[in-house]
Amino acid sequence: MIFIDSGAFVSRFRRSDDGYAMSQVGWARLEQTGRRCYTNNLVIAESVDLIADYAGPSVATAFLRSLLESEIHVFRDTFEEDFEAADLMLKFSDQHIGFTDCVTMVQMKRNKIRTVFGFDRHFQLAGFTLWPGSKLKG
Repeated sequence: MIFIDSGAFVSRFRRSDDGYAMSQVGWARLEQTGRRCYTNNLVIAESVDLIADYAGPSVATAFLRSLLESEIHVFRDTFEEDFEAADLMLKFSDQHIGFTDCVTMVQMKRNKIRTVFGFDRHFQLAGFTLWPGSKLKG
């Protein structure tokens, strides 16, 4: 099982992104292995907005439709998860971890997902493994 963060989604569309090459490797490996993938509605919203800013609304809309029709399972945050995420934001306040990442961490913990396809070092600081490599951001 692997959780896909916005960095993995966005870097597919931005050749200038630091994670572009690693992202291409990761997506190819996922296609080959058929590994079970997860994301959440907050990551999707963040990704769609970033892709729209970079590539325009038509590309962002095509990405969104493709994602929603894919095999990627989408978690939707609950009231309880939002409160747990707020606690995490306070716990990691010195690291400036945002709400979306905190909700993601809560959902990953609840669903026993230890690996993140992404490039955000905050996940490593919280005890998760970045995949497919260690090119870190943030």
